[in-house]
Amino acid sequence: MYFTAGFTIASVRPSDTPPLGAGSPIRTSHWHRTTHIVSDPQSVTLVGDRTFCLSHPSGDILGDPNGLYAHDARVISKLQLTIDGTPVEELGHFITAPGSATFVGQVRGVAESDRVLVVRERTLTAVMLERISITNYASEARTCVVRLSTESDFAHIFDVKAQRLQGTTQRSVGARLTARDVGSNSSGMHGADDEVTQYGAFVAHSFYDDRELEAFASPPPIREPNGRLRWDVNLVPRAAFTIVCTFLLEGAAPFSSNEHLPEGSTTSDPNSAQSRLKAFTTTCTCDDERLENAVRTALQDIAALRIVDARFPDVVGIAAGAPWYMTLFGRDSLLTAWMMLPFAPELTRGVLLLLAAQQGTKYDERTEEQPGRILHEVRQGGAPGGWPEVYFGTIDATPLFVTLAGEAWKWGALSIRDLEKLVPNLDRAMSWIAVDGDFDDDGFVEYERETKFGLANQGWKDSWDGITHADGRVAEAPIALCEVQGYVYSAYLARATIADALGDVLQATRMRTDAHSLADRFNEAFWLSPEHRYMLGLDARKQVVDSMASNVGHCLWSGIIPDERAAFIEQQMMSEAMWSGWGIRTLAQTMPAYNPLSYHNGSVWPHDTAIIAAGLARYGRHDAVATIVNGLLDVARCCGGRLPELFAGIDRSVVGTPVSYPTSCSPQAWSSASPLLLVRAVLGLDVDIETNTLRIDPHLPEFLGNFRIDGICFGGQSWSIEASGTSGTITQM
Repeated sequence: MYFTAGFTIASVRPSDTPPLGAGSPIRTSHWHRTTHIVSDPQSVTLVGDRTFCLSHPSGDILGDPNGLYAHDARVISKLQLTIDGTPVEELGHFITAPGSATFVGQVRGVAESDRVLVVRERTLTAVMLERISITNYASEARTCVVRLSTESDFAHIFDVKAQRLQGTTQRSVGARLTARDVGSNSSGMHGADDEVTQYGAFVAHSFYDDRELEAFASPPPIREPNGRLRWDVNLVPRAAFTIVCTFLLEGAAPFSSNEHLPEGSTTSDPNSAQSRLKAFTTTCTCDDERLENAVRTALQDIAALRIVDARFPDVVGIAAGAPWYMTLFGRDSLLTAWMMLPFAPELTRGVLLLLAAQQGTKYDERTEEQPGRILHEVRQGGAPGGWPEVYFGTIDATPLFVTLAGEAWKWGALSIRDLEKLVPNLDRAMSWIAVDGDFDDDGFVEYERETKFGLANQGWKDSWDGITHADGRVAEAPIALCEVQGYVYSAYLARATIADALGDVLQATRMRTDAHSLADRFNEAFWLSPEHRYMLGLDARKQVVDSMASNVGHCLWSGIIPDERAAFIEQQMMSEAMWSGWGIRTLAQTMPAYNPLSYHNGSVWPHDTAIIAAGLARYGRHDAVATIVNGLLDVARCCGGRLPELFAGIDRSVVGTPVSYPTSCSPQAWSSASPLLLVRAVLGLDVDIETNTLRIDPHLPEFLGNFRIDGICFGGQSWSIEASGTSGTITQM
């Protein structure tokens, strides 16, 4: 979708691209983004393989929304450590990787010097491993009673989000760990040194859907009522006692190490957190530490958000975000995969194959499925209230699916065999765009939900009041959004590129003709000539939705805007009404519906701002790009290197730090990937498909200084780029 205009500083042609291999179609296992729960801002989030854990900074899991979640269910609702009946006092915690954290605490004794140090090391993959070390720093020996209180309620994530556990969930609430029948409650288990270790095995069972949570504890504890595990410990001064617990959800892949799993268990997990982090070979060095840290954090977070169907381990997808969206989304996964394309092509390939395997095949009002439509969200086992596993209420995922396929082919992320397999899916998607996507036959793609339970707005601003008129009225569906027409335009061009690759000249010509026809209609119907700006959309009565919003910036990204109008969009996006100092507001502060603390009516979404930056770079508006990059890097620095999902649109001159939105995900996929999109924008990084070369047209802001990135993936090979200012070089690694 992104083609850099301007002088090519460097270009490199790869050798013959090796085939990447054909992937298997996949079925993973819906939806809703309108119900939120205010999370404790002090909670700690760990992520790993569709599994995530929310806990108190002490490491304890206590109260909503804390828990260990897997497959859209909370499999541990309580995990509290006490010593002699006293909770551990928090001293600090350290997140060492997206799926790993260390919690440090203490328990005081009678005397000031009589203290016990507690260190909890937690690692999350498809299972959770917890190592608890208790050290006596008193001058005398101490006898301690160590208890780990556990509960597993198996509540659905939507019930937890809505705080409806009391009396509304159908899950079995309050189940506790009970002993598995293992004879004497201990058995041999091989440790890393191949010595036999003793462990106790326990199980929690959900009678609702026959799920189980297994817990293995070493050394074997004493079982007490109400889900408590007890160890009686005698510690001499400076001595340490270590407990290791592994929590394994039935059907999940075991932890990658055999150190604390029962003998005979599978001991290899190719999708462990560490192997995921090693999978990304990209490294970045920059004089500006903000960018270097943001890129490093982005790669770690995207690695943690990858998801794999156990039946097809060679195909990798991307979840939308933690904690609430650890599942495949259409729009979110597609945009994230596009941002990551030069850095993780296997992710792009996997997302395309996953979505193709679940493409709509029939008409279903309940799920809003239509033939050829790409899904909005999947949820394993559906959700409370009868929500389906797969929900299709999105207007933009289908054109983005086709667009990504075209880009993936350009970059070499798809082999010719992959491409040939995807063509039927792409053609069904194009048919959906022409028929069901444009159901009133006005030449534009629009949405209107088919069920009262569906999303009222089905673009990326999918809250109920996300699309408003300039007078503050909520727009009435069906609505044709400006950015969606741009996505459709890019889909036509992408399908033409694929037709070229397959030698289908007639198809390529037809697709390009349709693209240019749409661009002509769009630029006539959506341009507000007296005001020199584009409108947000058309409503049910074909009246202008004329509020000033960030959506228009996406039209630069797709390329549907004529060159001579790009300056007008730049002026609007960077105006005082839209630019907060940190990023671009979703809605101008001059609009009646503006609320800087809202979800979509004045907040700032980093991915939205980054996409606009990429669009501005495409049209050569490099000063604006530099301003945006500087603002977003300041946000990342304030947030420990990680861009949040969204934050308040309060002006930077009013509050000197980004104000977080209470229900935002962290990490969130497209926000996490945004620093990589900024890198692409300032480098002018693209592929010239005519000559099959990698190209750069750098315009690095002065504050970035010297920049180097290694591990760019193109044509099955790895490349390095060094750049500063407007010069740069590309070399093969």
